[in-house]
Amino acid sequence: MGMFDYFRSSFDLGPDLTNVECQTKDIEEGISGTMTQYWLDPHGYLYVIDYSNTQDLKIYEPGDPG
Repeated sequence: MGMFDYFRSSFDLGPDLTNVECQTKDIEEGISGTMTQYWLDPHGYLYVIDYSNTQDLKIYEPGDPG
């Protein structure tokens, strides 16, 4: 069992591939499964979903309220 990339399509690819999540290792040539998420929009444009910089880290020291 390895890591996969995840692909979801809102573009009409037929009843078996539209609005379902698929796994692949073949989108990124040479590096395969990196747990990247891809989305094909209704107009056929491919997006890479990137969640980087969407959270803040706060380190609580002993005695801090929280």
